[in-house]
Amino acid sequence: MIELPESERFAQDGTPLKVIGHEISEKLSYEPAKTKVIVYRRVKYGVESGGYEKSAPPVPSIIPKGIATPELLASVVVEKYGYGLPLYRQEYKFDQMGVDLSRQTMARWVVKSAEACMPVWNILCDRLLDNFYVSCDETHTQVLKENGRKAESKSWMWVRCVPTGKNKIVLFDYDPHRSAEVAKKLFEEFKGYLQVDGYASYNILEKDIEVVRIGCNMHGRRYFESALTVGAKAGTTFAEVAMKFYQDLYSHEERLRSLTPEERHSLRQEVQVPIWDKFKEWADANYQKAPPKSKIGKAFGYFRSEYKYLIGYLQEGRLEMDNGFAERAIRKFAIGRNNWMFADTEAGANASAMFYSLLVTAKVNDVNIYEAMKYLFTEIPKATILEHYEELADIIMGITQLP
Repeated sequence: MIELPESERFAQDGTPLKVIGHEISEKLSYEPAKTKVIVYRRVKYGVESGGYEKSAPPVPSIIPKGIATPELLASVVVEKYGYGLPLYRQEYKFDQMGVDLSRQTMARWVVKSAEACMPVWNILCDRLLDNFYVSCDETHTQVLKENGRKAESKSWMWVRCVPTGKNKIVLFDYDPHRSAEVAKKLFEEFKGYLQVDGYASYNILEKDIEVVRIGCNMHGRRYFESALTVGAKAGTTFAEVAMKFYQDLYSHEERLRSLTPEERHSLRQEVQVPIWDKFKEWADANYQKAPPKSKIGKAFGYFRSEYKYLIGYLQEGRLEMDNGFAERAIRKFAIGRNNWMFADTEAGANASAMFYSLLVTAKVNDVNIYEAMKYLFTEIPKATILEHYEELADIIMGITQLP
């Protein structure tokens, strides 16, 4: 409350002024995070002679005998994987608060917590593989200490997604390799539509007749866009024509967003199928006019080799035209990677995969990521049966609201 000094509460003619209202404004204040030590006193019981008999049980903890509370663990995990703040910067932040907490200690906490969360991750994985439609993408990462591999070796973080529906799932999987065997392992139990780019490792999945592979038009369009912007001048005319086809397709797709899957499927057949037919006819008539190794030649090559996959989304109204959801999900990992650069060990890389899975899944379902992690770290030590872990997975997916 801000008031005039008493000496100024008079009109020009000397009449005393009275309060007739308030001018209200707001300012946003900030208080830095605070830490505190919680002391637990477990009562010990014995007989009258003083002999020890039993004690009250310890508070369940995701890291037994550790000093970290669920709140502190949630903060460390969310700041690293949600906001891209490496552990060495968190170490400095705690030091400024007067807390001696090393990055090595926090790294051990992260790995232990990730291991404890595995039952929840397994449930999310089962739910993803039970879905009718999954998308997948991969990006590189680096692990310094891995048996039989040089520190500078390129490793991979794969992302699998349920891109549609009310409650989505995003799972990250670390693997040193980008081979067909990894793709086979990740989708061994999957039956349905799988949306991927043209990477050859996914070809092995087509041997399973219950997996229907569909393509990514974001990749198809990107090749022509590259030919238009950085390719040779001779190819720009072709690239402009292709980009116009894609513009018409995407513009129509955008108009279908609010419709039911049945309506989307019907209108796609009516409007988009003729556009695709003209697009393919034009590409077949002109691809030989472009050098195969030129930008426009590579664009034609990708389009023609992937064509049957690029039009795959036309089979079902619930399918998306491109793999944009997976690319946006994996970008969250890439942002973090730009800050912390690499994982020290394979255990650290697996922990990254775990917490990116949980945090990104929570985020795409509009769940508060800090509150979700705090609740998870509080409840996991109490979980004893499958139903308990199912309930925690429901929290992460936004099926059940946080208490």
